[in-house]
Amino acid sequence: MTSNLFSRTAVNVERFPFPLDTLPPKLRRFVEEAADSIGIDPDFIAALVLATTSGAIVQNYEIRLKQDFIERAAIWMILVGKSGVGKTPAVKTTTAPFLAYQRYLDDQYNEAISAHDQAMEDCSQEQPIRKPMPSAPEQILLDNVTPEALVEILSNKPRSCLVLQDELSSIFMSRHGRNSLLSIFSGIPIRQNRKTGQKLTVVHEPAMAFGGGIQPAVLQQELSRNKNLILSGFLPRFLFVMPPDKPVVWTEMEISHEAKDDYHRLIKTLLERCECDDCTPGKPFVVVLSDSAKQVWQEFRRANTVEESEIGFEEGRAMLAKIPTHVARMALLLHVVEHTELGNSVPPEVSDQTLSSALRLTEWFRNESMRVLVELLGMGSRASDPQATAIFDMIGKNGDVCKADLHNSRAFRSLHKPAEAIDAKLSELLALGQLESRYVKHKDGGRGMEVFYLPTTDSDSGTPENTEKNEGSTATVKTNLCMDDDPSEFTKEDEEAVWDYLSTDGHCYATVKDVSEVLKMPYQKTIAILRNLNAENRVVSGRVSRKKYYVAPQSTDVCLEELN
Repeated sequence: MTSNLFSRTAVNVERFPFPLDTLPPKLRRFVEEAADSIGIDPDFIAALVLATTSGAIVQNYEIRLKQDFIERAAIWMILVGKSGVGKTPAVKTTTAPFLAYQRYLDDQYNEAISAHDQAMEDCSQEQPIRKPMPSAPEQILLDNVTPEALVEILSNKPRSCLVLQDELSSIFMSRHGRNSLLSIFSGIPIRQNRKTGQKLTVVHEPAMAFGGGIQPAVLQQELSRNKNLILSGFLPRFLFVMPPDKPVVWTEMEISHEAKDDYHRLIKTLLERCECDDCTPGKPFVVVLSDSAKQVWQEFRRANTVEESEIGFEEGRAMLAKIPTHVARMALLLHVVEHTELGNSVPPEVSDQTLSSALRLTEWFRNESMRVLVELLGMGSRASDPQATAIFDMIGKNGDVCKADLHNSRAFRSLHKPAEAIDAKLSELLALGQLESRYVKHKDGGRGMEVFYLPTTDSDSGTPENTEKNEGSTATVKTNLCMDDDPSEFTKEDEEAVWDYLSTDGHCYATVKDVSEVLKMPYQKTIAILRNLNAENRVVSGRVSRKKYYVAPQSTDVCLEELN
């Protein structure tokens, strides 16, 4: 079984529905009912459910891809959303079983303290006894903990660890905190020296799950101020979720008792799994890929390597560098949960179906991460990017643009190394899917050139994005072939007028400007019509002396020869 999910090289910033069918059945049911009950999209619920379940097994299982590539199911989530989008009720609902088990551990500790105090009171003064104090309660759910305290807690080797951080901006501002989290995510041993109390704290195999929220404006400010948060590999360690900005919708729906009980029972079982035969005390249970899953993994790694090398901006490459790690961790999580839901012991091999589900899940989160970068950092945005604006404006006037045209642009001419800046910006816009390019041969057989233009086809179907209403000659044609945000509109009569002009003898050569001036037609509408005719193969285009011309194929063979 193979997968080509990661074969794209362009960044698709469209928001897709969460792939609920990749989740195990009981987990999926809880996510759907919880989202309906709270009145929000399932994205937040699903992300937090994945973080919570990973926190329950993070210390007890690991997946081994190679001898030097071993991962635990440490899923780190960042929920990006304004106040009122449902982050708080989502956190309460999804982490409730973790909180219940933490209370159970706290109650055990309190009972042990009470028994100790009673024993000390009952002993006689003549025969004093020394009974050690009970050890501190196991902390598996941490809320807004400092990096120093987190290292102390992990050094006690808790059975599980889930960290919830209401506001992540404090972590971004602390370099020491970021460095500690970098080590914890990678499982690198931590040695923490303190001035007071215990001098040295050592954690040999740190592991934890993480879930936190942040306001979009705060994240945008932090990213604009310190892009090293991405380039250093800190933010690529997280998976992002950023649902639409809309208020929570009140609903009378409730989570069914069956779905809630199944979810709570699953988390409790996972938390206590280390007491079963699957795990040797103190050591995680190791799983590997099946032979068929190895083929899926190899194909994915090849495709991801190609995509990483071709993506046009550094931040995107940094995000893609951690994708294999996220896929491995997601596969381990799904593998353990699938068999635990069925009441089975966890087998030592991950199937190709489970790995493919992990690929789809990670692909969704990968797209979300790129969407956050594009929307919050403004990469490719005309409003915040003068170089991109210059490129789009030139294409709007001429239909396409080449590198030589951009050298004369004020936006690039003032830069220190304009040629390198032009290459970098064009590569970025190509990677974002906002431009397409083709190679044009010189008419005299000399060196050709690469020209850039706005996308004219739907990425999924490969066909022009236009729709027609067949209502006589006034049918309206909508197309996304122009540079404006709103599709250009023109009638069939407009299109036929352009066609008649091009197919008339003596008009074999015509630029966009020629057609626009002769027919007294708006420039953008003319571009849209010519692009549409070109997509339908009713006209062909080519360059002569760097100017782009359109011609009807049947008008003259000489024109075609010269244009080609």
